[in-house]
Amino acid sequence: MQRGAQEYRHQPQEDDEDVEFDENVLKRAESFDHSMKLPVKSHLGKLEETCQELLKDLQNSRKEIQTLRSDLVALEHFNKEASNEITKYVMEEMLRVEKEFKRLLNVDAAENTFLKQQVNQLNQDKVKLQQNALILETRVHEGETEVGFKNVYD
Repeated sequence: MQRGAQEYRHQPQEDDEDVEFDENVLKRAESFDHSMKLPVKSHLGKLEETCQELLKDLQNSRKEIQTLRSDLVALEHFNKEASNEITKYVMEEMLRVEKEFKRLLNVDAAENTFLKQQVNQLNQDKVKLQQNALILETRVHEGETEVGFKNVYD
């Protein structure tokens, strides 16, 4: 048993709780070795002492578990609130973007309608100008014919 306890001593220690736990285990192992040499009454006393230490460790572990559970509940609550806030923000932002998109679609449609009207008006003006040009060309040609002006360009 001492050989196992010695091997256990050589394992690297991570943090204070592990060191304390390892020391308690070593003390118990040494105490057990020592108690094997004691009379029965002393042996029973040592066993009771060991049981008391184990009960104390059990109570401490239960307290630690309860603390960890309450921490877990608090973290879950915090995480849920954070998740709800993020979801709310994303939904609000999505609605804002959707409204902005619809507004831009309406602006675009109005601009397209306006530009189509402008193009139609320009096409109508073009047709009127072409008609007026033909009328003027005809009048000029008639006037030249009446005056007797010979068309050089024909």
